[in-house]
Amino acid sequence: MRNESSIFPICAGKASPFTPGHIMGSQAIREQDIPREDVELDRLYEKLDAADIPYPVVSGGNTPAAFESHRFHGITEIRPGTYVFNDRNTVDAESASYSDCAVTVLSTVVSTSVPGKAIIDAGSKTLSADALLSGEQKHFGYIQDHPELILEDLSEEHGHLVLREDSKIRVGEQLRVIPNHVCPCINLHDQAYVVSGEQVVDRWTIAARGKVA
Repeated sequence: MRNESSIFPICAGKASPFTPGHIMGSQAIREQDIPREDVELDRLYEKLDAADIPYPVVSGGNTPAAFESHRFHGITEIRPGTYVFNDRNTVDAESASYSDCAVTVLSTVVSTSVPGKAIIDAGSKTLSADALLSGEQKHFGYIQDHPELILEDLSEEHGHLVLREDSKIRVGEQLRVIPNHVCPCINLHDQAYVVSGEQVVDRWTIAARGKVA
């Protein structure tokens, strides 16, 4: 939703307003944003009422604000999606922890030739280039079990890590990356492997791969 100029479809004389999916930030930021959004929603409803346009469905919301959805005025359904897997955005928005993140991208260290740097074989074509929209709003993923490593930049095929001086990362080592935004990350792949511990127990075909409108 974009304030007073919000876009909403009208079909057969009925409007279907979309409530916000952009309420991110921290819990403290959402506490400020939700009341402001309610003011805009009320303005929208007033305009629809004045034009005698019914709005039986008010749809929207997102994962970070899902548990506050009841606070958005007039909402009739919510559409959170990231919660299925969670990602770094959700963690930095204080709506999940890294232990709640079900998807990681398995990558391999392919170079440590530059002191203080390492290169992995997962770039924007693997992780997506989506920026972090919550928390510190920088970097391109979280290295599971290695919070000291920073995924500073991406090229198409590679991820660029910043290492601490005492880092023991070596070429050939495999690292699991929790992406900033899991939705486009999933859409970049043909298959996902389901693991239990160190065992692969299933393989899922990404049915919507390449089927974006």
